[in-house]
Amino acid sequence: MKSYKLLVFDWEGTLASRDALFPEVLETLKKLQQNGYLLAIATSKFRTSLQKKLHEYEIEGLFAATSCSDDGHFKPDPQMLWSILDELNIDGENTVMIGDSETDLQLAENAEVDVILVDRDEAYSHIADDYNVMASVKDIAGLQQLFLFDS
Repeated sequence: MKSYKLLVFDWEGTLASRDALFPEVLETLKKLQQNGYLLAIATSKFRTSLQKKLHEYEIEGLFAATSCSDDGHFKPDPQMLWSILDELNIDGENTVMIGDSETDLQLAENAEVDVILVDRDEAYSHIADDYNVMASVKDIAGLQQLFLFDS
């Protein structure tokens, strides 16, 4: 697997449902951060809503940057990802987008970054090749096998 510095996550459907953080997310995010990965979020949610959820789940300190729809860019506009790259001074070659929808795949393609599909219901496996998906995982815990060699 290629070496990355930055992992950019979609929020809803990837890290959380509408009502709760997915069970495997907290442990996986902490392990990724402890192993030197920078974590960020690119979401269609409004910033106040995202900040409320991050605070509620006590995970706001895990993310180095966030980009939300009310920042002026909507998926699949690549500026949503590029603003994170600019803020953290990281190039696209060292970045991977992790999302659960075709819009997330389009965002990664438009921003020219690699993408991993989180396909909990196997709803998007038929289009993965259309977007050069480098890997597909059933849930976020699957990232441990891709990025953490001691898991």
